[in-house]
Amino acid sequence: MLTDSTGALVDDGNYTFAFYSTSIAGTPLWSETRVVTTADRLFSTHLGNTNPIAPSTVATNELWIGLTVGSDA
Repeated sequence: MLTDSTGALVDDGNYTFAFYSTSIAGTPLWSETRVVTTADRLFSTHLGNTNPIAPSTVATNELWIGLTVGSDA
């Protein structure tokens, strides 16, 4: 289940997914915003439909994913 910083469950909305080369803030290697629908507070989505993911983006020893829900990181 996905919760916000206060522990409240997160609902449907615009979710932005991003790949990073480091765990500390930086410039995303790739990102995509998807409209996500939750079902019983769970969600599933396919990444790369709007902004294709180049094989070179994920061909790395370390890759971090970030998720922003709406305007809240």
